[in-house]
Amino acid sequence: LLGASLAFKLDDVFSPLCLCLATGCAVAVHAAGNLVNTYADYARGVDGRASSDKTLVQGALSPPQVRALITAAYATGALLGLPLIPLSRAPAGVLVGLLLAGAGFVDSDADTQIPPSPS
Repeated sequence: LLGASLAFKLDDVFSPLCLCLATGCAVAVHAAGNLVNTYADYARGVDGRASSDKTLVQGALSPPQVRALITAAYATGALLGLPLIPLSRAPAGVLVGLLLAGAGFVDSDADTQIPPSPS
């Protein structure tokens, strides 16, 4: 919303399409970040029975399912963010860099060994 307000202030134009794409992209990338945190905390043994996030601890989702959701969320963010490049006045290099920086987290923990969930 702040970006849409600033764009309106600068250009005196409101773009519902850009607002929807940017909001969807932000929500998807934020969700991916939360999932990365859940996955990494579990992999490092930080999450346990006393943790507030028990998604993996209680087996609501398996580690491969969480990795698939991370990939899907980042892909969704990229798909929603890419159309903003030609629609935005922001430098394309900055927008592409932000998308690639987020995508780099998808495979950053690929070699982490996940312990079996406690029963």
